[in-house]
Amino acid sequence: MFARLTMIASGATQSTRKGCFPKDEAPEPSALKRAGAIASSLRRADRVWTSPA
Repeated sequence: MFARLTMIASGATQSTRKGCFPKDEAPEPSALKRAGAIASSLRRADRVWTSPA
């Protein structure tokens, strides 16, 4: 049986760069670019769990 764990964090924002909690702001352009670059390499997930943290 194959098991895989993929942990995905939110992209950097101006607030997180300053060591603060993110506000209601868009991710930095570089974070959006990196997310788009890896999107095609991720496989379909059979199960997904999320955390409010």
